[in-house]
Parts: sequence; C-alpha cells; structure tokens
Amino acid sequence: MALKPCRECTAMVSPKATYCPKCGVPKPVASKKHTLALVLIGIIVFFAWPAPKNKAEQASAPFDVSFEVGMDVNDRKPVVRVRTNLPENTTFMSDVASPINEGGTGYFAQDKAAVSPTGLVEFGPFTNQGEALRPGKYRMTIETIMAALQPENVRTVFGQNGENLTGNKISKMSVGSEKGVSQTFVFKIHQDGSITVE
Repeated sequence: MALKPCRECTAMVSPKATYCPKCGVPKPVASKKHTLALVLIGIIVFFAWPAPKNKAEQASAPFDVSFEVGMDVNDRKPVVRVRTNLPENTTFMSDVASPINEGGTGYFAQDKAAVSPTGLVEFGPFTNQGEALRPGKYRMTIETIMAALQPENVRTVFGQNGENLTGNKISKMSVGSEKGVSQTFVFKIHQDGSITVE
C-alpha cells in the first residue's frame, strides 16, 4: 500500500494509520470520501455565496426628492429657479416651447444647469435672440439627465437607473427602465409683461 503525506507534518504515513508516528496527529491521512466531501462543499459555497455589490448597488436607500419650482420675469425674459434636496452637481436639462401647431409662436429653447451648493438650479433667462419673449403660452419641461451621465456623487444617490429616487416628481424616462425627476408646466406671458402659470 502506498504511503501518503501526513496532513499536519507531511511525513509519509500509511493511509490506515490512526496516528502520525512523527507528530502524533490523529487520522493523519484523510480518506478519499472525506476529501471529496470537502471539495463538494467548497464548490457549493463558491457558487452559492452572494457576489460583492458594486458602489451603485450598495447605495440602495430610497431618496425622497423635494422639488419646488419658482419663476421670475424681467421684461418678458423668464428665469426659472428650482429648489431641491438632490446632491450638488445633479445635472438637469430644460426646454421651453411654444409650438405653432398649438397656436404658439414657434419658439424653442434649451438650457442645462446643475444643483448649486445651496440646493438651487437656475435656468434662463429665456429670450428670443436677446429680445423679450412674445406674449403667448409656453410649455416648460425640466428633467434630470440619465443616472449614468451624472457625477459619481449623484449616481450613488440615484442608483444605477434612478431606482432609489422616490417622490411625486419621479417618472419613468423615455429610455429603457430609467427613472428620473421630471416636471412639465405651462406658463403664459401677457401683453403687459406679466406671467401666469397654468
């Protein structure tokens, strides 16, 4: 019968030995059944153990978004301000439109802005090539850009696809299963330069 190494001191011992003659360890050679069982347990543990989560998955706490919109008009040049609790540098896009097919002026403009350290986002002033906007109805949409395009500190709050965001301004975006902040409203500029939000 071939000798096998002791599991403790590696001295060559008979597989039937109850103690190692060199170091005295009991059962110095593990049986094949015992070794096979350990290998199987190791394989099961390897495949059943949960994979480590990436940074986006670790921050899975819901984040209830506050989002309040205000508007100032100076000489029919609207400035829109948003106060929010979203992290600094969260990036938003806005667009203002007065579609001709809805009886509007044909005006369209976009602006990009990020949350300041004080929690404000400012868009505008919206002008018609530097001139005041014509009286009429305008539709404005404000929304966050995709989570993957946000700075790292923002992605940690949003989650991989915006899944951590909660609140009444959260909606599914037009691309895939992405969620983000979105608000659309209509405002009217009157002949006297005043403005009302509908």
